[in-house]
Amino acid sequence: EAAQLYDRLLTHVTDGLTRAQLLCRAGSAYHQANEPARAQRFLEQGIPQLEANNQEVEAAGYRIILGRCNWERSQPVVARSEYERARAVLERAGPSEALANAYIRLSGLHMFEYQFEECLAMANRAAEVAEAAGAEAARIWAGVFVGGALANLGQPDEGFQRMDIAYSEALARGLTGIAANALYNGIMIRIRMFRPKEAIDRVRLFEGLRVGGRPTHLELLATAVAWHNTGYPGRARELAEQALVLARESQTHTFETWIRRDLAAAIGALGQPREALKMIDPVDPTVELQDLVLQLRQVMRLLVDADDIAGAEPHALAIYSRPVWGVPFETRVLGDAAVEVLVRAGRLDEAERVVARTREGDPTAQPFQDRMEGWLALAKGDLIQARESLEKAASAFESSGYALEEMRTRRALAEVHVKAGDLSAAEAGLRGVVLIADERGAVFEGDQARLQLAALGVALSPAAGRQESARSQAEERVVTIMFADVRGYTQMVSNEAPADLVDKVASFHRWARHEVERHHGVVDKYAGDAVMATFNVSGAKLDHTLQAVQAALAIRDKASAGGLPVGIGIAVGAAVVGSLTAGSNMSAIGEVTNLASRLQGHAAAGEVLLSEEAYKRTRDWLAERSIRSTEEALTLKGFPAPVSAHRLSDPGLAKAP
Repeated sequence: EAAQLYDRLLTHVTDGLTRAQLLCRAGSAYHQANEPARAQRFLEQGIPQLEANNQEVEAAGYRIILGRCNWERSQPVVARSEYERARAVLERAGPSEALANAYIRLSGLHMFEYQFEECLAMANRAAEVAEAAGAEAARIWAGVFVGGALANLGQPDEGFQRMDIAYSEALARGLTGIAANALYNGIMIRIRMFRPKEAIDRVRLFEGLRVGGRPTHLELLATAVAWHNTGYPGRARELAEQALVLARESQTHTFETWIRRDLAAAIGALGQPREALKMIDPVDPTVELQDLVLQLRQVMRLLVDADDIAGAEPHALAIYSRPVWGVPFETRVLGDAAVEVLVRAGRLDEAERVVARTREGDPTAQPFQDRMEGWLALAKGDLIQARESLEKAASAFESSGYALEEMRTRRALAEVHVKAGDLSAAEAGLRGVVLIADERGAVFEGDQARLQLAALGVALSPAAGRQESARSQAEERVVTIMFADVRGYTQMVSNEAPADLVDKVASFHRWARHEVERHHGVVDKYAGDAVMATFNVSGAKLDHTLQAVQAALAIRDKASAGGLPVGIGIAVGAAVVGSLTAGSNMSAIGEVTNLASRLQGHAAAGEVLLSEEAYKRTRDWLAERSIRSTEEALTLKGFPAPVSAHRLSDPGLAKAP
């Protein structure tokens, strides 16, 4: 709102200096509103005009913001140039908050390149300048980067303590942006350093930093990464998709790239590595080292899971040809990914050299080293060494909470047992993987473990979520039906470009399918902008109505974040369920289907309408979460008497002035 007011003022101002100041203030406001593209346009006009009016120091302060806009739009080289240019001017003017901020931004660039000594030096200099200038916000903010550098330089406890102090101080002073930055960095570094459980605990602190009650793309991203690393890819995908919508709206290209990479990881873990590869950018050696390391590792993992070893091999050889990747920790983690590929490609000499050069690496990443040793030993036929190394790695991943890495390692360990002739140990280990995978929705790991068990002559039924969709015989049972429909679709058709609208509806369909399947339901059909889903297809679920309500609320909120107002109807009752003809989609036929459809027709944007029976089955859960409803009698087409329904309103609308 502030930015828009500045923008309106500009139409009435002709004085050169005043106009320059308004342009820069508008740009700063748009940046704070997470609109870097728009902010950049204003700043690029205003800064030269300030300099032309001999306001170099003021202009330098805005150059720091312009540099950040460039970084967020994937231009780190331009960002560094703007920071350095600002620093040169501000140094001559003496200590100031702006000068401290310039050093903070430069410290961040060194962190992204894994240059942690330089990062620490810049952050300490920022703190000194802030102290001299009496700039409390900058002093606190500098502590975030001091802590991050220390954590990566072998002092994790002191580093996390510094970041946590910065968070607490910022929160106490109402500096929510700095508090969020401290929280985000602390969470992401904890996840890297085998502390995902601590990260999950700290994720909850974001709620106190929300503006308007809605999470930011960075909060959603940090939460998604934490859930993924602890083995819940379905939850991670849900959060990453929400984050991606927000990042695209604000045109923050750098963050969008990060989010798509982590979304790809979740999709791969959900059993679709080939689809996941479509989400992630090709490996680009010119990006910041932090991005290159994460991109290389993720692309290789997905290619291996897609059984494309030939595609992964060049990336593994690129890692082999570069002995150091910033810091020992990252060198070892990348080495683990490369060795898996090199071993599968039969390049044992290269794999052995990678393993040997990381043996003296960072002890924090020891489980990755142990897994490398295990893969190499297995390929060379040294089963005793392979078993010892892989057991150590699996135990370490388990104790730290890295469930996906633990499952991957235990599957490799099962190969060792098979080659050693210990089939009972192999079966027990793989059954354990299936149990964890099904519990957490880690579809890929569960499927791979089932294939390995099948090779041993052990056949397991599909995971619960897949059993739901496997039923084809038409039978009568009590089910919950959900209809969801986009409101104002006709107006959207008139006002939006067809390609944009198609993309929005496709996203809505994808979100709906994911939430329905995550809650053990089946999507019956898509009809334009509407979705129909059935819960309890198998007849084995007792809480199917609650699952439907949880899915509905998630669909509503996700669609709302994506700019699609959705109305939803839910009803419970008997229906004939199944594929009624060979090869046809799932169908549910009965009065309950008509009731859910009619309720949806009476739901306004952001509302969920429950039938009386659906409300009775979920009212305790709704009350526990303070989700209020209003009861009303509706006259519905096809129903002779008024029907009792319970309306759950959108909490976001309820808070509107």
